[in-house]
Amino acid sequence: MLARLVEVASGQAFDAYLQQNVFAPLAMRDTLSAPTSAIPAQPTQLLAQGHVMAYGVALRLPELSGFLGGSGGLASTAADLAQYLVAQGNQGVQSDRRVLSAFGTELMQTLPAGVAGSYAMGWTTSVVQGTAAVEHNGVLSTFYADAVLLPASGYGFVLL
Repeated sequence: MLARLVEVASGQAFDAYLQQNVFAPLAMRDTLSAPTSAIPAQPTQLLAQGHVMAYGVALRLPELSGFLGGSGGLASTAADLAQYLVAQGNQGVQSDRRVLSAFGTELMQTLPAGVAGSYAMGWTTSVVQGTAAVEHNGVLSTFYADAVLLPASGYGFVLL
């Protein structure tokens, strides 16, 4: 529903809006919006083949068909996601380009007051061995990604 809200407010298709306002400003040249599972299944040079684990064996399988629109339909690379993490860890700025306000970045990464749980607005908050962390993951039938920021240290990492 939020993707549709972006389309109505911007007058652009969601994937075009992401390309113009997020991917291009962050130099995320190898990231794409995939509204259906058919798009990530198409062969590309940088997109890995998906796998599932069965009895300890990784089986190469195509992604199951389905609708992935909105935030569930992004395919990216470690290098591109590093660009995104730099902006998230630097109050919305990456290489002197602002893509999100400092307020918006903080809002995304901060658990709302009075709310039980750990989910902020796009990021899950936690404390790991005394260190605050914010993370966001993505799961399809044959792919998994996890992006983690450790705000106190300024470090972050992506697992694909």
